[in-house]
Amino acid sequence: MAGYRLRDGLSFCRIGERSLFLDLVADRYFCLSAPLDRAFSALCESEAVDPALASTLVEMGIIIASHDAPSPSPCASRTWIATGKSDLHARPSIASLAMALTRRALWSRRVRHRPLAENIQYLERQKQKGARTGPPPPAAIARIEGAYRRAALIVPTRDRCLATSMALMSALMAQGARADLVLGVKLDPFQAHCWVELDGAVIGDEPDLLGPFTPILVV
Repeated sequence: MAGYRLRDGLSFCRIGERSLFLDLVADRYFCLSAPLDRAFSALCESEAVDPALASTLVEMGIIIASHDAPSPSPCASRTWIATGKSDLHARPSIASLAMALTRRALWSRRVRHRPLAENIQYLERQKQKGARTGPPPPAAIARIEGAYRRAALIVPTRDRCLATSMALMSALMAQGARADLVLGVKLDPFQAHCWVELDGAVIGDEPDLLGPFTPILVV
């Protein structure tokens, strides 16, 4: 039986019995019809699939024939370790607060005017560069998180989670931290969210609010 791999630029997760996809190039989320979803799930489990359904998935650009690549796998689930929050009552320096607000503004503009795939690729390159430096001390991480939490009180982050998280991730990476950008989704109704993690801890967001979201892409 021919093998298949996921097409480049696609990621997916499983929510209940359904697969949900993120197409970075098209900048859209989508689901499959029930028959195609069942066929795709069978391919992920390396089970036999109706050749006509497999051909349809290929024609749709979901999968690509491959004899040596592993079967498609959903984005891995996340578990978070307990971590102390930065003190919201501790006032960050004016310089760090200004830096957070400025970086957020720059990333808001970047998200509006550049494709999602381009922004993801930029962060991936920056993350690779940061791997050559040592991790910053915990106090530096706390200062950055504190500045971004305080900035959120000045300019709310509602409906701006992508730009805010990308700004926070870039700030952490500038200090040598190998932060992760996580895109999560939920269904019924559909909603997407984005947050930042560092060494298993959520930075700048509330873990209790992330429970309903299933990760679909980790950068």
